[in-house]
Amino acid sequence: MTEAIETHGVLSATTGILMGDIGAVYAVASYLLDRPAYTHELAFYADRMRRALTAVYPDLPIEATAGSWQQIRDDYVERHGATMILDPALKGVLADDKDPITTLREMGFAGGILAIGGDHDKS
Repeated sequence: MTEAIETHGVLSATTGILMGDIGAVYAVASYLLDRPAYTHELAFYADRMRRALTAVYPDLPIEATAGSWQQIRDDYVERHGATMILDPALKGVLADDKDPITTLREMGFAGGILAIGGDHDKS
């Protein structure tokens, strides 16, 4: 199944600069993971998201600054539209055996993690 994703979310994922509603970035990450993405996972998977997206769409910008992001976004949207249908080959391309608790631990979170529901290792 394909779904329209706001172009600014894709641009945000490739440049690392938020160019619109953060929900669009979550939509991109969730599509690539083939599961809901959690906030800390946007940083955890950032480089892999950028590489996956630019491999399929090489004209995507990978850099933006505080002074240029709006022009970059507006130019890309003008050429390609406000939404994108991501290539079905990207669906789940970042899927791995990691759940959000695992990615949080791998990021070095040293505090206790209380998982409500589910069957997560409590160590």
